Amino acid sequence: MSQEKKKRRLPAFEPQYIVTLILAAVVAFLNCGIIKECYSPFVFNDEMGYWMHAAEFAGLDWSGVSETVGWYSYGYSLLLAPLIRIFSDAVTLYRAALVLNVVMVVACYFMFVYIIRKLFPKLEVLPASAAAAAGILYTSYQFNSGIAWSETALLMAVTIVVLLMARALEKPTCLNMGCLGLFTAYMYMVHNRTVGIVASVVFVILIAVVCKKLTLKNFGLFAAVLAAGFIADRLIKAHLEKVFWSNGAEGNDADSVLGKLKGALTSGEELRKLIGVMSGQLFAITASTFCLVLFALVIMARRGAVGLYKAKKAVKGGKKLSEAADSRYLVFLFIFCAFVSTYLISSIFMLGFERIDHIIYTRYFDILSGILIMIGICFLFEAEKSDIIAAMFVPLIMRVCVGKANYMMTILSDPTFNKICAPPLCQLFENNGINFHAYFNYAVSWFFAFMIVSCLFKWKKLSIYFCSAVCAVIFSMNTPSAREAIYVFQRNYEGDRALCDRVRELPEKTIYVTSDAGNFIAFLQYEMKDVRVELADTAEDIDGEGYLFARSEDAERFEGCQKVDNSDRLDVYLIKQKNSR
Repeated sequence: MSQEKKKRRLPAFEPQYIVTLILAAVVAFLNCGIIKECYSPFVFNDEMGYWMHAAEFAGLDWSGVSETVGWYSYGYSLLLAPLIRIFSDAVTLYRAALVLNVVMVVACYFMFVYIIRKLFPKLEVLPASAAAAAGILYTSYQFNSGIAWSETALLMAVTIVVLLMARALEKPTCLNMGCLGLFTAYMYMVHNRTVGIVASVVFVILIAVVCKKLTLKNFGLFAAVLAAGFIADRLIKAHLEKVFWSNGAEGNDADSVLGKLKGALTSGEELRKLIGVMSGQLFAITASTFCLVLFALVIMARRGAVGLYKAKKAVKGGKKLSEAADSRYLVFLFIFCAFVSTYLISSIFMLGFERIDHIIYTRYFDILSGILIMIGICFLFEAEKSDIIAAMFVPLIMRVCVGKANYMMTILSDPTFNKICAPPLCQLFENNGINFHAYFNYAVSWFFAFMIVSCLFKWKKLSIYFCSAVCAVIFSMNTPSAREAIYVFQRNYEGDRALCDRVRELPEKTIYVTSDAGNFIAFLQYEMKDVRVELADTAEDIDGEGYLFARSEDAERFEGCQKVDNSDRLDVYLIKQKNSR
């Protein structure tokens, strides 16, 4: 009898789950394609920051060149550290990190399915799986999985926090509340720009306490774990700063966010710039997602206001606040606040804009775009008349943003476009340049096509399949244009990789590099991962014997030194001092 009871408790494997697994395999396949084309880091100094911390956790010494790198958070480095210990070959190590990225993307896909079904309880597995596939195949996510930096880890961390928020509000157990505090702290460790999401978590949890969906005990447990996480973060950061920076580290941390925000609010000129950058970035995310992200935000705001009014009315009618407040609305509120806060932080970071991609920057708040894409698709599926009316504001808002973005183009100091900063717009930029009206027509046309299909189909689930399929296909078709940036940089370092391989075959000596070698400094330390690379600008700076990497154009500085090898951009000298200092 106990065995029969256990059998009843096990979740039944339904046939539609096979489709979910097939879509997960498709997601993995599309993200794996780039791995064989990648050999080493290239997004310097971003990647170097994460690998440097990972090397410290793995017991290696990379502090010789650390002063050339700014501060980057270490949450992703905790995942890379075991790989450094396992893999000795630099190429295999980098590809292992990309495989880890794919695993995290697939995990996020399954979490997307769970989250969307929690937000839309009537949604069955098949349409939920389709909408989740559209969200996780967003161009930025496919692009980011081909680079060993924190973006994919951050996507996973944020997705876990959203999932735990939904679970904690539904079942506020000690485990759920503790895990929410733990992963909120870890998310902040992955990248400090999530300080706005951390604030959103605390804000919504407090509202849930006020609405009596959570108790003070629940909040106390969450707050205690979160506080412990932040204390641990301070201690780990202090250790890393002590190891790598003698005069303190500078980078994209929470303090720099607050400093830039203060500067923007105390100057009229800076405030105008902030509004211009915010308009450009909102236009960018709207154009790259067929208006679905903006549509989701508008409908969440509308339904949230309606839900608040109904809850207030129900409480006046004698209903308990805990019964009147819907947990789903609190999750929507969290997603809304998390996106808006991250979008604001992204705009603040780009206040010192110079290039086109700084104005239409999407990378910082893309971590929530996938969730909003699938929410937008599901809102179309169950759209009410009021939602259709509210949807008419989407193209109007986007139109205003187009005007602001066009103006910002006239005051740029460097009219170039870096694909790494706005991957979902790469194909549009290749086809239309800065003709943002073309972007507008493209996005709005697809958005109204989605709306028409959603209104015409009698079997409403077909609209989810149609919208999801279109999004997934176009996102995947746009990805190669963005990934071209990865291919170009990998090819640029082909000669340098070969040079490092040849130097490793030489008799072992200390490795040096000149301080003006630019991004190659970080590249060299990664390639020579098991040894400490030192900086040296002249032969006299070298103790004993060593190999010195220098730019080819600096050959005159090392005239008389023995050149042992070279690439198309670099020379390697064997330096021998008569007397060791």
